[in-house]
Amino acid sequence: MRAGRLKGALIGLVAGGVGGVTTGLIICSDECDSSGGDFSGLITAGLGIGGALAGCGIGAIIGALIRTERWEGVSLPTLRMDLETRGGHGIELSLSLPLGRP
Repeated sequence: MRAGRLKGALIGLVAGGVGGVTTGLIICSDECDSSGGDFSGLITAGLGIGGALAGCGIGAIIGALIRTERWEGVSLPTLRMDLETRGGHGIELSLSLPLGRP
């Protein structure tokens, strides 16, 4: 499994689980009991597990579709900078970068 897909699946798992549990708590805030007993814990757990599974799948798909770039630093050994005044009207700054590899 590629890193993006795994990261997306984990983020989706957590987000879906939290969303499912929150939804269960909101739905059962008034009452989720019937003549047989209180089912609020079962409903909240079921929505949490369902949300986690759905979020994991959606997160894996989104993670697989997102492309990332990797940057690496390079050194500039011959960077040259000049600062000059121009006839009392201002200053001029110039930078020179090398072309090609030394």
